Amino acid sequence: MDQCMDNQAALINNHKKTAYLNHCEVCSIYLPKFKKLSQKSLDILEQFFELDNEPRSLRNWKKQATFQLFIQHLDQELASKTDSTAIQLAEKIELFIRQNYTTKLTNSLMQKELNYHPNYMAKCMLKVYGMTPMDYLLQYRIEQAKKLLIQTEWSMSRIAEEVGFIHATYFSSCFSTHEDISPLNFRKKFIGHPQKV
Repeated sequence: MDQCMDNQAALINNHKKTAYLNHCEVCSIYLPKFKKLSQKSLDILEQFFELDNEPRSLRNWKKQATFQLFIQHLDQELASKTDSTAIQLAEKIELFIRQNYTTKLTNSLMQKELNYHPNYMAKCMLKVYGMTPMDYLLQYRIEQAKKLLIQTEWSMSRIAEEVGFIHATYFSSCFSTHEDISPLNFRKKFIGHPQKV
């Protein structure tokens, strides 16, 4: 599991180098090397291979959708009751963060609001998203900042405030560390001309 998580971080970092927005929709599915497939999974696979007879213009999209359905079905089959509980809590935490990322969020505040110990919440988030709630919060704030840097001409301090950072210098430091580029240079790179600072 640790090896998978390490690899996931490398994949995410590689993706960030080539994409200007890294949406926080990280989803990992851990499949066993060997598994007996259910009849439903076999039926979906059969549909997948039957699509080879479709016209090419339709085939690729249908095959992608069918393969996604197959993977989702495998994921659901493999989820144990404890995994299901971890997934439900991780999704609650994710939703809470997305709805409140502009405010001052702490582990103790989330503990009070969600009624779970911070260590347990971190364990569930690590299992499902590969990061702690605070790491997810930081990543989500930076992704929202990237959108604002590209879509607005707002100053760095206004963007920092809009996405939940108290100080613009701390925002700039976190952004630079996370993205390997300063917020201002990120804006210049994708818009092509300097904006207000």
